[in-house]
Amino acid sequence: MWLNECRRPVPRRQFPDSMWHDLLVALSLMFVIEGLLPFAAPRLMRRMLLEMAGQEDRSLRLAGLASMLAGVGLLYLIN
Repeated sequence: MWLNECRRPVPRRQFPDSMWHDLLVALSLMFVIEGLLPFAAPRLMRRMLLEMAGQEDRSLRLAGLASMLAGVGLLYLIN
């Protein structure tokens, strides 16, 4: 009986660093969030993509920059 009390549970294989775990969690959440619009409203998604295809490169880059800055700002506030 005392032998069972001394045994430690064998941990499942884990990533060596929590940074990798956090990165994979973030990527997984990104995939879930990106899949919401095409799943919920495929016609709207198609219209948005067609409209984006007609945009100039500069406006798309500015939208991407604004999105990245918003993400960095949110990360800064959370941490």
